[in-house]
Amino acid sequence: MNVTRRPAGMSSGDWIEALIHQAEREGKFDCVAHAPDPMAGVDPNSADDENWWLKKLINREGLTVMPEMLAVKKDVSALRCGLAEVPNERELRTRCTELNRRIIAADLDNSSPVAKDIAPIDIDQMVGRWRTARMERGWNACWS
Repeated sequence: MNVTRRPAGMSSGDWIEALIHQAEREGKFDCVAHAPDPMAGVDPNSADDENWWLKKLINREGLTVMPEMLAVKKDVSALRCGLAEVPNERELRTRCTELNRRIIAADLDNSSPVAKDIAPIDIDQMVGRWRTARMERGWNACWS
């Protein structure tokens, strides 16, 4: 029975059963036992979350939900807010250099003029702010 349409006079249930039996005879289900479980890692308690499958896909594929330019802005803001906690100048310069690399890459990848409102960090200016922030906290920082 190699049919793609339900034969006239045959119920849908009988037709589906016939297709399943045909596939079984042809061996189309032989490797199903070794196939990965599509529900692996699904929390049964998250049944109320209608987006569970999307969250699983994002996690499995390592996708980011946030556009890179927005993620860079967030990271620059986090650096500025936590400036006094950066342990030393070398670490600060490393972080600023990496953020500048990401800013330039995101700017090149982004064709929207609306999102091009972030400039590379002036590292020497950031170091000056870092020193001021550390002194205001009363820390005698080791500058190297």
